[in-house]
Amino acid sequence: MSSQSPPVLQQHRRQLRRLCQVHISANCQLPTQTNQVLKMSNFVELAIKFHNFRNGVAKEKAALRKTDKPLRAGVLSAAAINFTAFFDPVESHADIIIAGVAARALDKAQAQIDKYKLTDAKAYGSYDELLSDPAIDLIYTALPNGLHAQWVIKALEKGKHVLVEKPIASTAADVDKIRAAADKSGKVVLEAVHWRFHPVAHLVKETIESGKYGKVESFSTNMVLPGGILSSDDIRFRYDLAGGASMDLNYVLSAARYICNSKGDATVDIQEAKARINAKDPKVDEAMDTVIVFTHPEDGSKITSKTHGDLNTPKLLGVIPRFWDATPSFTVELTKARLHLDNFVGPYMSHSVTITHKDANGKLTGKKEGLSAYKGGSHWGERGQKWWTTYRYQLEAFVDMIRAAEAGNKDGEGAVACWVNLDESKGVLELIDGVYDKAGLPRRESAGL
Repeated sequence: MSSQSPPVLQQHRRQLRRLCQVHISANCQLPTQTNQVLKMSNFVELAIKFHNFRNGVAKEKAALRKTDKPLRAGVLSAAAINFTAFFDPVESHADIIIAGVAARALDKAQAQIDKYKLTDAKAYGSYDELLSDPAIDLIYTALPNGLHAQWVIKALEKGKHVLVEKPIASTAADVDKIRAAADKSGKVVLEAVHWRFHPVAHLVKETIESGKYGKVESFSTNMVLPGGILSSDDIRFRYDLAGGASMDLNYVLSAARYICNSKGDATVDIQEAKARINAKDPKVDEAMDTVIVFTHPEDGSKITSKTHGDLNTPKLLGVIPRFWDATPSFTVELTKARLHLDNFVGPYMSHSVTITHKDANGKLTGKKEGLSAYKGGSHWGERGQKWWTTYRYQLEAFVDMIRAAEAGNKDGEGAVACWVNLDESKGVLELIDGVYDKAGLPRRESAGL
């Protein structure tokens, strides 16, 4: 472990300090002592607010004019992530508004509406009440993992399009039930794998597939949360709500599939799955390390993937949170180069793609190239803005797909820049199911199915 913070993380921390100084958030305060905890939801919202501040997004939003008949979105649960993942991107999209927020208590829904000044939104005191409202066209939900499949299916049965936080369900088998409900209703359903919609993800994939740097030999990825950033009773540590590192940090397995098996036709061999068990629940993986080999049918080539996800990284000397390890990244070893992407989960804040060349013997030469992409590319073309977050790109695709479906183009061909289909969602959950099997842990369960 390096004693130096990665440059991207250093930049993030400087940005957050500046945000506190300009009082974008009255409650903003970075932890300066080891016993202080910055809640995950507060940290992410804080980062988004600073991102918007430094890019002048408020002016963009103020100048925006909504269409005459925008899509009317309802939100299931007054979750803390709603601002980052949905309210904020909706503000800068002309063809969608927040029309409702539902919670199990009416006052909780109203409190979120008031907090974020959602002037077009109605508060609902139950999820079923919102789903039964014919004025709602689509729903976004960030309910706990174990409730995803149940409420996605209910929403589809009520004729609503659905954007659901990842993971879309608790097991791969649940995705088949969601697919059946979507096919029957004719409505759009999308798992919110937001990082896959950003131009840098496409740039990396295209760079690899160009063949310029040879074939992929191995892949490794890392995503961790510093110890203490989540409370010990956080829902991510609850088996009954389908918690666990493999579920909540499934970014690492999503990235592994995207790079190593995007066609979904490789034979998958989960060689290792080692969990660190949560102290309160022996069925929950607080951390998970995997070794997975993907064998491709066309030539028999093998790609070895190593992933590490940790919801509660042990503190240095038992007291110091490891913030310097907290930038999600992945590395691809090719025959002619090593490609490293820093901050693949939140690349809109900042990211770097570093390609280090190799000689004929496969040794690194020190010759490097640097790449980045904040807009454009083969998927988006001239669409998008440099300040768009991964969630904003995702929303663009989601709205495009809904409008295409309404016009009879159910696959969105020629109308949607990029997409995460249910085959991909199921493929990632198949990996998660297999990881739990290999680790000797029970697969997660979906409530109400």
